[in-house]
Amino acid sequence: MLQRIQSIFLVGVVICMTLTPFFDIWSRINQDQSEEIILTAISVDRIQIINEVAILVDSQQVIYLIILSTLVSIVAVYSIFRYDNRLTQMKLGAINSLIMAALLGGVMYNIYTQKSLMEVTDQEYYGISFYVIIVALLLNIAANRFIRRDEKTVREADRLR
Repeated sequence: MLQRIQSIFLVGVVICMTLTPFFDIWSRINQDQSEEIILTAISVDRIQIINEVAILVDSQQVIYLIILSTLVSIVAVYSIFRYDNRLTQMKLGAINSLIMAALLGGVMYNIYTQKSLMEVTDQEYYGISFYVIIVALLLNIAANRFIRRDEKTVREADRLR
């Protein structure tokens, strides 16, 4: 039954995690706008701006963020097609929540380590991908809630027989 509400929530998780690599997660620019740090799902780029020309100074790969977001998408898709076994779906939802917590932890760790490289007065922005990860986490929680509700309804119906 792919038309259930939890399937729609899980499709939302897949869409959110698919969008994550295409947008910035976090960026910070200093007061005189001569240096910027940009965190994406693939790398942390340190850019210097000299005479309106952006020069890439340093780039660190954070490929594990894109691996985690891809893993979340794969688990969500697998969970959608396991609608016949709600207990398995609940386990997959719990695993997915743990993976998303690890993803959010990795993002926060990178933000924390990059914040120490610049001054406190610098401007920082959380990008679209940061919020998309949080929305995906909330959608996964909602899907788990509705899967549990379906399981409870089936158990009550079996008890009445």
